[in-house]
Amino acid sequence: MWQTLKARDLSRDPPITVVTSQADRWVADGDLKLYGFAVEADSARRRAYAAAQEAPPRDPYHLFSLDVRCAGFISFGEKRQLWRWTQEGGLERLRHPGDNPRP
Repeated sequence: MWQTLKARDLSRDPPITVVTSQADRWVADGDLKLYGFAVEADSARRRAYAAAQEAPPRDPYHLFSLDVRCAGFISFGEKRQLWRWTQEGGLERLRHPGDNPRP
């Protein structure tokens, strides 16, 4: 929606974290977080986006893309995993905190 507080915040201060919503308190399917920057679309990208939509948005509207710099994924239970992705290092599996022996 045009000129919402969130859109104005992203235009002014673009760092953003996108997280999966959880309906399961045990996070059985995992939790994904994307870290990056919101990038406001220029007029050419806005036109291309509008042309690709079955019902194009009405002007004025905000359009952002996400420049992902790093990401993390963790899951618990029997299928526990811990992953990290960065632009520099690529994808790597890490030791899950649940795998550490407790004293």
